[in-house]
Amino acid sequence: FRRVLFRSLSASPSLDRLERLEAGWRAFEHDFDQGQRDITRRADQLEKYTGTVHQMSETWAETLKDAQNPNTPAPVLESIQRVVGAIDQTHVELEKKRRENLLLQGGVTREDARVDREIDTVNRAYKEARDHIFSRGSLPIWKAAGQAPSAPALAEEGRHSLGAQLAGLRAYAERQAHKFFIHAVILLFLVFSLYWMRARFKPIAASAPPGLPSDLKVLEVPFAVAVILWLLASLGIYHQAPRLLWAIWGAAALIPTIVIVRRLISVPVYPILNALVFFYGLDQLREVVAVLPLVSRLLFLAEMAVGFLLMAWFLVRLRHEGASRDKLSRILVLSGEAALALFVVAFLSDLFGYVNLSTLIGNAVL
Repeated sequence: FRRVLFRSLSASPSLDRLERLEAGWRAFEHDFDQGQRDITRRADQLEKYTGTVHQMSETWAETLKDAQNPNTPAPVLESIQRVVGAIDQTHVELEKKRRENLLLQGGVTREDARVDREIDTVNRAYKEARDHIFSRGSLPIWKAAGQAPSAPALAEEGRHSLGAQLAGLRAYAERQAHKFFIHAVILLFLVFSLYWMRARFKPIAASAPPGLPSDLKVLEVPFAVAVILWLLASLGIYHQAPRLLWAIWGAAALIPTIVIVRRLISVPVYPILNALVFFYGLDQLREVVAVLPLVSRLLFLAEMAVGFLLMAWFLVRLRHEGASRDKLSRILVLSGEAALALFVVAFLSDLFGYVNLSTLIGNAVL
């Protein structure tokens, strides 16, 4: 984790990326705190059990002492000795468990302290990035490209980063195999339920007047709806998952989202929908290659350029259709012009090395 954090911070991450890093470490902190409480509770229970066994040991030791006389039947004496031996064995086992619990408590305490140090590191990086948001934090893009490793070396670094992320994803999948199974069962249940609902609502839709309500239109594509609900369920299932997994889930949501939304909007808005999907997909790609600063910046520049062109096309179309005739259209035009200016500022800021400022503006306008 330390190596991954160092690579993330060395890549000059944006403020939102630092916020996500802190949230991830806060989740670890919460788990360790919960672990400390569980270990403390177990230590209290073991202490209580040890005290009870100690009292029993003293009682049966006195009983054994009293029974060691010629008048005590041999079977009774043997039974008392077996009980005393069982109590002594239980006491040994409890002491062993107490030592193991103390070792575990010490390990969790050390890891908790390490997590606190990592949170402080991320907080310092966030404060520094926030306080110097108007300062140049990186080289201009042409200088950064000139000092970047060669294409083969950059490709090798990318493969190494992706390999590390895949290894982390495999390790996470092995640890959380039961969650993936539960998630798969949820998908099967959703698919079955939505297809059943579509079959039940089809006669109602056939007899309904023209203009099917939006809440019934989504049932025309039950599998796409099931996939979206399934992916939303992942937010409550996979805790502290690798970012590659979230990127995969985000990419998997694109196609069903397009299928569903196209059922709900008019054809003229399709280009905007396609653009939003493009931006979302590019954001997921930037998240995966965040440890490669130059590649991430180039993707961001491409995103801002496409956003500028799309907004310019949208404004030309609005003016061509006489958009300035009503108040809402004028507001749209003014908002579009402001977005154009912000796209330009974000593009130029990243171009000249003001990465944190550019990312802040670009993410806000998108």
